[in-house]
Amino acid sequence: MKRAIVILASTLLLLLAACGGSTTPSLTVSPTSVTVTAGDGPVSFSATLSGASGAISWNLSPNLGTLSSNSGPSVSYTPPATVATEQTVTLTASAAGLNANATITIEPRKTDVNGVVTDLSGNPLSGKKVFIPGHQLQTTDDEGKFSFSNVVVPYTVIVEYSSSQYDVYEGLTRSDPRISAGNGLAGGPYGAQVYGSVSNTTSGNKLGIQGAGEGCMFARIIDSSADNTSYDASVSLYKKTCNLDVYALEWANDVYDNAANFVSLGKRADVALVDNGNFHGIDIQLSQLNAPTTHDLSVTLSPPSSLTPAMEEAIVKLSPAGVPASGVPTASFNTTNTMVTFKSPNINSVSDARMTVWGAFTDSDDNSSMAWDTVPVSSNSITIGVPEPPAISEPANNTTGVTPATNFAWSGPDDAFYFVEFRHSNSFVVYIYTAAKQTHLPDLSAFNVNYPSNASFDVQVVGYNINGIYESDPDQFTDPNKLPPGIAFGLAYFGSPLSDSGFILGSKKISVTTAN
Repeated sequence: MKRAIVILASTLLLLLAACGGSTTPSLTVSPTSVTVTAGDGPVSFSATLSGASGAISWNLSPNLGTLSSNSGPSVSYTPPATVATEQTVTLTASAAGLNANATITIEPRKTDVNGVVTDLSGNPLSGKKVFIPGHQLQTTDDEGKFSFSNVVVPYTVIVEYSSSQYDVYEGLTRSDPRISAGNGLAGGPYGAQVYGSVSNTTSGNKLGIQGAGEGCMFARIIDSSADNTSYDASVSLYKKTCNLDVYALEWANDVYDNAANFVSLGKRADVALVDNGNFHGIDIQLSQLNAPTTHDLSVTLSPPSSLTPAMEEAIVKLSPAGVPASGVPTASFNTTNTMVTFKSPNINSVSDARMTVWGAFTDSDDNSSMAWDTVPVSSNSITIGVPEPPAISEPANNTTGVTPATNFAWSGPDDAFYFVEFRHSNSFVVYIYTAAKQTHLPDLSAFNVNYPSNASFDVQVVGYNINGIYESDPDQFTDPNKLPPGIAFGLAYFGSPLSDSGFILGSKKISVTTAN
């Protein structure tokens, strides 16, 4: 009898075990810990729920990086592009009232930086001191080159252009930056001279001659002579060899020296140039445009209330598709009107013929801003929207005791790259280039330099967008394969923008005083 009872009890225990009556619910995550580098690709995690049922959700703390989903049995985690220091993130899976964690360690991405310092035209500058915080001061060699090893990205580069000027580039990640330093107007690092004659011209007309190719360009306007008009032009080259197309467009002006009637067009294709070369016989034959040769282009400017139009300019651009060109200005108005009308040529033989309209604006303190846009020459109207200029929000105007710890912040368009000028009369200036909307004066102690004490500095923020060339990416701005930024900005500022759209927006200046 006892044996029968024991056998029955054992059988009941086995049945209970088979039914799961003694199983405790659990939730696990795999893997439980990983180490990644900022900018790496995604890492997969999975969660297993046992002894219970329910949906699995995922959460990051802190919210650094991205998850492919917030729910499901598995998820992919992608680390942020950059971190300044090592960071730890907890990934938590939750289900049926249970939680399970995985620890993610994010290490900073590092790179060896091998860059070059140039002037605004792209010419290398030797003997310039270069500093990346956290590293030893370097000096550029005879080719303007410098190098730093094992640099955490993003990083900042400070260049001592002179004992009274420092150029600062923030937020860089590329390993081969070209750091432009200096001031003033800029031309190409290389150049060539072209000479030729344009036939079938009419005395008293204007002749716009422009050339554009990958890495070279020129544009000029001259007076037409009877039958044949000789011309010469200096071509800016951004590499030592270049092929360009040369166009000649003739028009008659009105009494205000603005284009009233376009007459004829000619082209010389695929002119090969090399640095320091003199090229003769670049002749062009004009052909009459088909009637009607000209039509109206109605322009509407749409600036914010803080800006007043000061000048509008029409520019005809003729270049191969996708090739930047400064074009030739054909008309301009000095007016505060937001609606003007220009004349546009009826050009059917050039597939990428276009009309750029550029506007200059001022605020109540005479700070300047510019904006431009482009339409095909066949268009009858164009509207140019102008973003609100940056506004410095901190520190307040006339703040005293300013040091490198003082935060400078501003509002402005998200698609802009910002240039911040700190100027103490003409004796000391710092230029900062950044995609952020805040910055600090750099610590210059690595150069054995202190800021002038109790000195008044004017501060202004300028936002740039040379669409398709220089936008809001610091690495784009320091790309050694791109047009030197000083050239692109200079041409845009003076009414010959290389891009088909963009803006330059200047904030109101504030005054601050450094600490004693």
